[in-house]
Amino acid sequence: MEVNQNALKAGCSIFAGFGVGLGLLMYFAVDADEDMGVLFVIFGLIIAVMLSPILSTIVGAIIAKDFDDESDAAFNGAIVGAIGTVIMLFIMIFFFDMAADDLGSGDSDDADEMSDGTTDMIIKIMIPCAIGGALGAFVGFRYLWAQMPATEVQSSLPPLSPPQF
Repeated sequence: MEVNQNALKAGCSIFAGFGVGLGLLMYFAVDADEDMGVLFVIFGLIIAVMLSPILSTIVGAIIAKDFDDESDAAFNGAIVGAIGTVIMLFIMIFFFDMAADDLGSGDSDDADEMSDGTTDMIIKIMIPCAIGGALGAFVGFRYLWAQMPATEVQSSLPPLSPPQF
C-alpha cells in the first residue's frame, strides 16, 4: 500500500474548507448574539461530529479516482478520513476559542477540562471517520470509477471548436 500525497492534500483541504466554513459561522453567531451564539456553537460542533463520517465517505469516494488499486484507495481514504477530521475539528475549535475569548469567559479550570474532553472526543471521532473514508474510497474505486464503461466517462457532446469569424 502506497500513500498518495496528492490525494491526501486534496482530501484534507476539503475537510479544512468545511472546518473554516463552520468555524467562521460559529464565530459570527457568537459575535452577533452571545446567548443564542453559544447554543449555535454547541449545535455546530454536534453537527460537525455527526457529519464527519459522512464527509469522510464522500471525500474517500472523490479521491478514489486517483488510484489503480482498490487497497491503495481504501488505505488513502482511511488516512484522509482520520487526518481530515482532526484538521476540521481543530480549525473549528480554534474559531470556538476565539469566540470564547470575545465572550470574556476566562476560567482556566473549565478550559483545561474542556481541552481534555476535546482530545478524547477527537480520538473517538477519528475511528468511524477513518472507516468511513476507507469504505468510501473502496466503494468509489470499485463501483463508481473503475466499473464505468468508456462511453460514460467520455462526454456525449461534440468537442468545442473555436468560433468562426
